[in-house]
Amino acid sequence: MDSLRRLAFAILSPALGRGRRARLADTYARRAGSETSTHPAARAQVVRSALLTGSGRLGLPTPRGRSETDRALAAMMPAARAAFVLLHLENLPAPKVAELLTQAGVPDAATAVGLAERTPLDPTALRALVVPGPARFGPRTVAVAAGVLVVAVAAPVIAVTTSGGDDTPAPVSNQTPVQPAQPNADAIAKAVRLDRDLTRILTRLDEELARADQDQAEIKRLRTLRAAVVAEQKRLGGSTP
Repeated sequence: MDSLRRLAFAILSPALGRGRRARLADTYARRAGSETSTHPAARAQVVRSALLTGSGRLGLPTPRGRSETDRALAAMMPAARAAFVLLHLENLPAPKVAELLTQAGVPDAATAVGLAERTPLDPTALRALVVPGPARFGPRTVAVAAGVLVVAVAAPVIAVTTSGGDDTPAPVSNQTPVQPAQPNADAIAKAVRLDRDLTRILTRLDEELARADQDQAEIKRLRTLRAAVVAEQKRLGGSTP
């Protein structure tokens, strides 16, 4: 798992920022680990996912204050960066790297490998690259988000059970209102998954906003959608990238 995270993090463009790279790397590694049964298959899936993400971020500047290693990685073409990482993190031979890149959809894998082999970046610096840990949620944040989900799920049920099927008002009860149930483990897990889904949506919206061929109307629409997602994530107590 850690090796897959490291692989994805190194291939992803530093222009994404370390926090977002770490979140994406964690997502890709977990997905590949759950959907495949061998390390080579998981590695191939991680490479493909990271390259697809990187292709949407071409032309973005590298954030200031990054390490020399990040700046060197950002200067490479995405396919060459992936080749360099596979050569020196996975220690794969050049023909195998070219095969993996071809499977990932790189049109000229041999050229990418050739560029990677001539890259002046010290492989030792790549192996020393520190991958930030994935974002964690405190108990209070998870409980709040889980509570929101519990209410959202319970509301339709309450509406159905209290309606009489016609316009007759529901009878008033003198009983003490039932206290809402405490969030259980399943609700907490749903809350965490919801925040991850919102983060993935934000990433996709940012990728679309980074494209140079978007017209102003589409940019405005995407920004409106992004603002709505950010507001929802903040409301749930998640971490906005």
